[in-house]
Amino acid sequence: QGGALVTSTAATVTGTNCLGHFSVGNGMADNVVLENGGRLDVLEGHSAQNTLVDDGGTLAVSAGGKATDVTMTSGGALIADSGATVEGTNASGKFSIDGISGQASGLLLENGGSFTVNAGGQAGNTTVGYRGTLT
Repeated sequence: QGGALVTSTAATVTGTNCLGHFSVGNGMADNVVLENGGRLDVLEGHSAQNTLVDDGGTLAVSAGGKATDVTMTSGGALIADSGATVEGTNASGKFSIDGISGQASGLLLENGGSFTVNAGGQAGNTTVGYRGTLT
């Protein structure tokens, strides 16, 4: 039972968590753990790497934002649209969103997670679970 970090990539935050040292600054987030109501907003033109989205955590990636090496566990939520670039693993295996082509694959949307398919985009092999939304 840890605390909750609620921030965006526009902020500057450093500290330690269960993964070790984490940092948010200069439009880049690294090694962030999201749980217990924690949320990270990755803004347009910004990026995040090595993000763990655990029970009660939310990762929100804006169009033009990028998140790589994301680990989604049961209870975590991803919020994004087809203009975002996201790649990582969830309970179903590997998932990805290509913000250039608008193609998404392997998404698992639950726990308040949502994905919006913009014009020209596509979501394949996507599962909408409890409290998940696909539009």
